[in-house]
Parts: sequence; C-alpha cells; structure tokens
Amino acid sequence: MNIAILGTRGIPNRYGGYERLAELLALGLAGRGHELTVYSPHNHTFQKPSWNGINIIHIEDLEYKLGSIGRFIYNYNCLKDVRAKDFDVLIQLDYTTISVFGFLFPRNAKVITLIDGLSGKQAKHGKLMQQYLSFAEKMAVKHSDLIVTDATSVERKISNKYEKKAVYIPFGAEMPSQFDDLILQRYNLSAGNYNMLFSKLIPENRIEEVLDGVVLADNNVLFLVVGNDVGSYALALKEKYQKFKNILFLGAIYDTQHLNNLRHYSNLCFHNNWAYSANLALFDAMASGSLIVANNNKINKDLLGENGYYFNDAYEVAKHLIKRKKSDAKAQEFIFNNTKKIAEKYNWRRVIDNYEDCLLQPDNMPIVKRTELNQLER
Repeated sequence: MNIAILGTRGIPNRYGGYERLAELLALGLAGRGHELTVYSPHNHTFQKPSWNGINIIHIEDLEYKLGSIGRFIYNYNCLKDVRAKDFDVLIQLDYTTISVFGFLFPRNAKVITLIDGLSGKQAKHGKLMQQYLSFAEKMAVKHSDLIVTDATSVERKISNKYEKKAVYIPFGAEMPSQFDDLILQRYNLSAGNYNMLFSKLIPENRIEEVLDGVVLADNNVLFLVVGNDVGSYALALKEKYQKFKNILFLGAIYDTQHLNNLRHYSNLCFHNNWAYSANLALFDAMASGSLIVANNNKINKDLLGENGYYFNDAYEVAKHLIKRKKSDAKAQEFIFNNTKKIAEKYNWRRVIDNYEDCLLQPDNMPIVKRTELNQLER
C-alpha cells in the first residue's frame, strides 16, 4: 500500500512524541513492504528526499514566522500536495491543525487519525482554545475512516460522544540490547549518582513543579534536565535555577543510545507528561530499566500501575529525591515488572502489527478505495 503520514514536524525525529511515532511507524510499515511517505517542514535539518527507504516531501512551513497560523498554512499546503498524489492511506498524527481542512482529504484514500490527547490538550488551554480543540476533534472524527487512540479513556469518549468506534493501540518501546556506562563519561556522570527529567521545556509540562522539588530536597545530587532548551520559557527556567549548580540543562538529545543509557544509569527518572504523546518517553524509560517517578495522572497509572512512584507537587518530588534509591529491593522489583511489560505487551512489533491491521477494512477485507466502495454499494 502507498501510505502518507501527516501532522508532524518531520523525520528523523528532531522534536518530540509525534515525530518519534512517525519515525518508528514509517520504518515498521516500510519493513512490511508498504511504500511510505512522510511530510516534513522545508526547514527540517534533514533535507534529503528519502530516509531509510522512506520518501520525504518537504513543504514550506511558516510557523517560525507566523506562529500557530503558520502551522495551519503548512498543513493546508500538505493536503494540497496529497491531493496531487495517489495514496491509498493517510495517517494523521497531530490532527489539531489539519482536521479543519478535512474536506480536502481525497475521496480515494482511507484516512486514519490518531486522537491521543483529548483531555491533556484541552486542559492546558483557555476557553477559546478549548472550544477550537473541541471543533478540531469533531472534524477529525467526521473526516476519518478510522480513529486510533493510545488511551482507553479516549476510546470510551469517542464511542460515547460520537457513536464511532475507536481502535485502542498503546504505544511501545524496544528493549535496548545492551548498556554502556562509558557513554556517561561524555556528560561527566557516574552511574547511580544523578537523577533526571526528560521532557519538552514548555509551560504546560510544569517543569518548575519538578525543579522546585529539586531545590526543596537540597541534597546536592546532580539533576539533569534533557529537552530542547531554546525559546523564552526554557531560557526563563535556566535563569531561575542558574544558582543551583546541581541542576544541569543538557539541551535536546536525539541519540537514542545516549538517552537509553542516561535513563538506565540514573537513580530516579522523572516523567511529568501532560499529553498522551509523551507516553513514548515513559515506555522508553520502562524499557531502559529506569526507576520511574511519574506525574500522578490516570494515564501514567494505567501504564505503570504499582510499579512506579508518583508525585502531585514539588513537596512530593522532594520526598522521592530524598528517600528513593534504585538499589532498593522494591525498586528492583518495579524495574523487573516494567521491563517485562515492554517485552510482552508494549513493544513496537505489536504496534506495527496493529497499525497494519488498521490498513484493512473490517472483517479483514483488503482496503479498497472509497469510490470503489460506493460502486459496490450500488
């Protein structure tokens, strides 16, 4: 099948969760013999027309000039290009600035939409933006042949609100084949003697809640903040905590091997997601053998269960930093159970299997174009 992936800032991943998903999904489906195309902004650092056998189409992106309006223009131009191609399937990941143009989806392609962050996306915005996101969600459901979600709560909401079936496909991770503590030398670190947070440095992720807890703990243990450290919010964070020498901002790290090793050799790995796409980072932490301290929300608790610690505020962050040790027997039990979950349930082979199943019509009928279905109905 000829498949296009839209709604990301391009691959290889240089940004976040949707891009990581697009990268792994494209690689997995291409490995099954499908032809994959991923739409990417014109200013992405990777400028070649293909990557690991995946076609890359670069479209002018004015977001850096116009902000959110530029993102709408970018996705509109992506859909214009899609209409000139002959794709069998379109997979849209971040639907929020695409779905309003759903009427442009070609009638001869099946549209699969990921709706992953309904509650998270809406809770962090004001009323006007919440109203828009509700409209975008409605348009995504209306113009899609199939909805995919990685959260059972979203699956239920789609079913109850729109009377439309959603397919539950939780994200996954791969178990690293080995770890190498020599990588720590590049960051002047030693195993077990630091804690870390991997997160986008954006206001809605409430980074200060964690870092204020680091300050309250006052134990001088190194605390790494891994995430893109440019932009006004990131710069404000660095200024606020600059006098606390144990808080180190490492910037964005996209090397998966480095990230896996940093997580594996940390004492505590904090996870403070407020959007479902951040679950990719949670799964990677589980696969890397991290002792995880997660934001106390339903999604994290559904995935981690009793095999992690949770926090609600800076005081609880400080408590965990003071009390928890990865070497403790209970911590080792958590780590064993989480890696077992990844191996048996949350792995990319299963994710790709399930997405490939979505490329088939109900009852395992091979996909046919909607115009052909209309002829069959006559």
